[in-house]
Amino acid sequence: NSKKISMGSPSSLWRSSLTRFTILSGMNIISTSKFPDQFQQNLTSFSLFFPVGNKKVFGFGLQPIYRTNKLVISDKDYQYIGVNNSISGLPLAYKNIYSIDGGISELFMEYSQKFFPLFSGGFKYSFLFGNQILNNDLFVYDVEIDTSSLGGVLIQEFNDSNDSTTYYVKAYNGSAVEVENINNFSGSSIFFEGRFSKDKYDIVFNLLLNSRMEVKTSKKQTINNFTTETNFSQLSSDNSSSMGFGLLYQINKISGFSIELYNEDPFSIPENVAIFNIYPPKIRSIHFGNYYQFNNSIIGIWNNINVRGGFY
Repeated sequence: NSKKISMGSPSSLWRSSLTRFTILSGMNIISTSKFPDQFQQNLTSFSLFFPVGNKKVFGFGLQPIYRTNKLVISDKDYQYIGVNNSISGLPLAYKNIYSIDGGISELFMEYSQKFFPLFSGGFKYSFLFGNQILNNDLFVYDVEIDTSSLGGVLIQEFNDSNDSTTYYVKAYNGSAVEVENINNFSGSSIFFEGRFSKDKYDIVFNLLLNSRMEVKTSKKQTINNFTTETNFSQLSSDNSSSMGFGLLYQINKISGFSIELYNEDPFSIPENVAIFNIYPPKIRSIHFGNYYQFNNSIIGIWNNINVRGGFY
């Protein structure tokens, strides 16, 4: 903005002596061939910042950091197990339906201060918490293939290319296995940032340290209305950290560009808690961005509009 404040940068928050209450909301649309379109709209952040001295600002807020609002993934078609691999001696058809809801949020406190004419800094301490519900419903049926569509539940039909006969795949003796995992997360993180500022450019360095994450899991498994429940707790194997370095260059009063470098460890959770047991990779990235600001010289309902873009 006109004061060069970024809500994600603790070293820039001191640049305004105003009390600021901020609410951010966002929407997500995911469209792939694997499952139906997903649409989410949710509150992404709210925070309150206020001055506590000359060029000193303190604040707190709440925001999700890894969270999904009811994502449902369903097998499009039935999968089959042949007679040779079936424990019942009959061919089997099965289908999975997964649902994912919840995740990890942070309750944070931030402090920002200008220390010297060209140097400022800040830090953010966060309490990490949240619940995540993972459901896996597996439906299994005995299968019979016949030229008649009568009887059973029809799940597929196909034509024999040799004699043009239509065959019907019918399901019998259905059984359901429902597995519900509820994960409760608990941890903390601390974020440090320093900034060197001149008239035309800012140089920023930051460091994020995540504690080991404790996860308490309640696992409930239901097979044909018979339910068993187990509870256990586990701790991630190690801490994790991320480092970033950036240069912001101001071309003139209304435009500029930035270059950023990041080195990020995977978020610290036990590996078997990761969704589908897929652990995220270590990330090294380079980012390029620019901005242009439209200022309103007439007193009215708006001061400026910022247009930003970039790639990495």
